[in-house]
Amino acid sequence: MKKIHFILILNSIILFSCKTNKETEMAITSSYTINLDSVSSVILMFITFKFSDIYSTVKAIIPDNQKVLLNEITKLLIFQERLFILDTKANALYSFDLNGSFINQIGSLGPGPEEYATCTDFTIDTDKKEILILDSMLKKIFKYNPINGKFIGSFHFDNRCNIDKINYYKKHLYGTKASFTSLSAPDTAMVYQLDVTSGNLKNTWLNNQKHNKGWQGEYSRHNLFYPTTDKCLFTMGFMNTIMQITNNELTPYITLESKNLVTENDINPMKELESY
Repeated sequence: MKKIHFILILNSIILFSCKTNKETEMAITSSYTINLDSVSSVILMFITFKFSDIYSTVKAIIPDNQKVLLNEITKLLIFQERLFILDTKANALYSFDLNGSFINQIGSLGPGPEEYATCTDFTIDTDKKEILILDSMLKKIFKYNPINGKFIGSFHFDNRCNIDKINYYKKHLYGTKASFTSLSAPDTAMVYQLDVTSGNLKNTWLNNQKHNKGWQGEYSRHNLFYPTTDKCLFTMGFMNTIMQITNNELTPYITLESKNLVTENDINPMKELESY
């Protein structure tokens, strides 16, 4: 069975990501190419990876469920000594301190001008120090104060952007969609760049049919953007390339090569099953 564990590979890349001097080549080729077939399986069996090599201490935090019942932790971000936990089953975003004590809820469901219809995803504008909540139903971004949870403002984003995942990175908002329905246009983009103030569409990248081998089913309900110290990485589904956001551009960062990578011929039977 053809299978490549992209998440494990990507996590390793994030942990050990380093700067490269090949900036001028990024628009043409990837900064790195990894041939997975050249790595001996015997060598892999003896590779030992210890988190103690990276982290000096580890702290387990149990969120307090007495004041709020968490259904699931869809996404977690740490900002200003607080844990912000998205629970999409409850359609809510909660704030906890670093000991796990509940502080408050950020925004709320409702029909009012300060309320969202669905809490699809969130990110943090670290420059303006604002929580940005994505309402994919209303195609709207709601802004809240991360400390007291008070409403700051909102804006509609470009109607052409079909997104359910967002990430703030260096004064821009980036969006993607974890799945593409059969009703999606053939030239559906995978990554959108939005103005973080107006919601205007500034750039689109990656054709779904070309870069995701035509797969239109759901790939992940969780995050697809992976910020590091000097770049933001992005990959999805059956892509062979891990992309990077640098200088307001999306360019190839790492290309994976293997005779066992999933092909479009492998995906076609799965697409037929998904239609049932």
